[in-house]
Amino acid sequence: MRHRHSPTLLAALTALFLAGCSAPSATSTSTAKSSTSAQASDDAMTQTVGYATKGSAAKDKPKIAYIAECASAFAYCQARLKGARKAASHFGADLQLFDANFDSAAQLRQVQDAIQQGYDGYVFSPVTDASGCSDWKLLKATGKPVATINSPMCGNPDYTTGTVGFVGMQTTDYFKQTFRNAFKTCDGSCTVVAVGGYLGSDLYGRWKKALDAVKAEFPEVTIADAQPASFNPSQALSVVQDALRATPSVNMILSANDDMTFGAEQAVKEAGLTPGDKVKIYSVGGSAKAVKRVASGTWNGTSALLPYDESYYGVTQLMRKLDTGKDTPGFAYLAKAPAIVDGPGTVFITSDKVSRFTPQW
Repeated sequence: MRHRHSPTLLAALTALFLAGCSAPSATSTSTAKSSTSAQASDDAMTQTVGYATKGSAAKDKPKIAYIAECASAFAYCQARLKGARKAASHFGADLQLFDANFDSAAQLRQVQDAIQQGYDGYVFSPVTDASGCSDWKLLKATGKPVATINSPMCGNPDYTTGTVGFVGMQTTDYFKQTFRNAFKTCDGSCTVVAVGGYLGSDLYGRWKKALDAVKAEFPEVTIADAQPASFNPSQALSVVQDALRATPSVNMILSANDDMTFGAEQAVKEAGLTPGDKVKIYSVGGSAKAVKRVASGTWNGTSALLPYDESYYGVTQLMRKLDTGKDTPGFAYLAKAPAIVDGPGTVFITSDKVSRFTPQW
């Protein structure tokens, strides 16, 4: 049954947000740190997949809010929305979209609107760690369950205690694995240009932190340049062009997004070099277009992301909570999802893995 909140309650919840809008203190976040062990990931994913397979449709058609940092801006976001809607339909829920379009202030307003409208539960993908933590506290204060996807919050590396669960992929550890996979292919030495997403975003921060950490493990690797390109192919083209002019010895490109990688590829060709050969190219995304590039040998690899599964499983965790009262604590790491385990067996999609991987965007 849905409950609408009075203006008095909404004012109290807003006051709670204002009291907690600063970044969480070391004390507040230390108690919420999660385990990222393989066992924890296996348990959370096993429970999620199990309910996705065996769970039944709700009898009372619960009303749930999908509060996301994006829903239409990129193909990735669009695939996530499809997954959320498909899961809601499967479990007999009425899903309402709130699309912040990467604006944390807009997401706060949407959270307040969702609280006022009265939903039975929330699937939440925060714009930023700090603002997401404050927004989640507002949602949590309603007493309704909140499942989180995609982006960690409250200073945690993945799962936040008190949420229904967390489904995602692009954590700092995921990017570390991606960089290690590329750097271990260096023959003698590598001179690298790395292209990231939005400067100042949490995603860029995790990507850059991982790059710096893994670089220290590989003394034979030189980072000639590492810059943001805002998931924009034209910006990536410009970044890589400048880097190749400044450092002609560059022989590896790392890109945090398949769309940007097409711009990087163009820059390599315009420099008279052969992508995939003279200059190795490693991307992140696992999109349909990227997989074709990997199959042709133009790119050396792309690391898979599963946007459809991410939201589908997030809704699944929320519906499990509403139906059975059970949380799915821990990190449901999508590298453990059937799409990977029963497919290529790894998130690293190379030419020999392409036939066993089905892109989700």
